[in-house]
Amino acid sequence: MTARSNRGICGVCIHAKIVTAKNTAEYLRCSLSDQNPTRFKKYPSLPLLTCDGFSKEAEYTATADPAPPQNLLQAIGGRSAIQKFVELFYASASVDGLIGHMFSENIKAGQAKQSLFMEQWLGGKPVYSKIWGHPRLRIRHFPFVIGPDHAERWLELMGAALLQSGITPSLTNDIMDRLKPLAKHMVNIDDNVPREPQANKWMD
Repeated sequence: MTARSNRGICGVCIHAKIVTAKNTAEYLRCSLSDQNPTRFKKYPSLPLLTCDGFSKEAEYTATADPAPPQNLLQAIGGRSAIQKFVELFYASASVDGLIGHMFSENIKAGQAKQSLFMEQWLGGKPVYSKIWGHPRLRIRHFPFVIGPDHAERWLELMGAALLQSGITPSLTNDIMDRLKPLAKHMVNIDDNVPREPQANKWMD
């Protein structure tokens, strides 16, 4: 597969997804072809410079240290607030009937890692990336078949944890607005992706 910069606008389009063939070759597939195959090629020739269906990805998929505005982390109370809502989230998500199987049995380790990711993602220092490198969230989730229902459940539990931790409804809405495209990006149920574990469990 060509580097992101050599894919043209497909490299930053939300409709473009990398698929792996049986011979391990990688191709870039346009999901818009499912609805309109005559207008959009399933496997476009790269680099593609113009497309009527182009829609740019959120910044977190294009950079190693994605972050909403820098003041959001401070607005919710900093690291202690992150740790509190992540702990509440794990308490419910790790035993949830729909998505609980995606979480590590080592709850404390999972919480610590996700806390660092959320701290960085909400505007803190890039400690997560310095330790583990680029988040590569979509690739890390390939071992799990994730559908829209899984994404919605993850968002539901995350929103509840934010509110339960004492974060205001207004700030919770700000965070959820940024989490929604992230959750949608994890959906891979219809994608031909490698299912071999990249890590033992989700977010490990």
